[in-house]
Amino acid sequence: MSFLLWSQFVLAIGLLIVSPGPSAALVIQYSKQRHGVYLAAILGGNAASVTLLVLAAVGLSLVQHEGILLGLQLAGTLYLMYLGISMLKSQQVIRRGRIEDTPKQALLKGFLVGISNPKDILFFASFLSIFLPDTGQGWLSALLILLATWTVVDWLVMLGYAAFFRRQQWLNATGLNRVCGLILCVLALLLCWNVVQAVRAML
Repeated sequence: MSFLLWSQFVLAIGLLIVSPGPSAALVIQYSKQRHGVYLAAILGGNAASVTLLVLAAVGLSLVQHEGILLGLQLAGTLYLMYLGISMLKSQQVIRRGRIEDTPKQALLKGFLVGISNPKDILFFASFLSIFLPDTGQGWLSALLILLATWTVVDWLVMLGYAAFFRRQQWLNATGLNRVCGLILCVLALLLCWNVVQAVRAML
């Protein structure tokens, strides 16, 4: 995996994770409890994301036809564009509640929320093919790099949310969503151009 491709992956997942979603909302709700509770929720959500990523990667490894892979890559860029446009249109306010749960309950809730998050499911199913090579040499190392990158970025963002909301009562997320959405749209156009070039080379 090239550094440029990895950088694009970091940017894409960073914007995806920063955009407020179910997992972030759960961590925010736990943020005023003791550290072990919201850390358990983050761990559960991260485990769910890694599970989805591995399942999507294995599914892609079973697809051998180059045309199908390019079609999946194009679908991934279009989905990224859809996410960006949705963020640009969104009007959202995050409110912090308070949940009294044990770390074990928070871990389970974090996993269940993450494993059922449609944003992550669609992202991994359609977008991963852009960054993961064919089932040849380097496939496993690329997958491990993507897994490690997702884990680190996810933890950093969720810890940032928890730290911020331990002091804040609310956050108007509309501005954050619009900035992330605009960047995602630009990134989607760049990645779509790469796919078009690959299609032209194949013809």
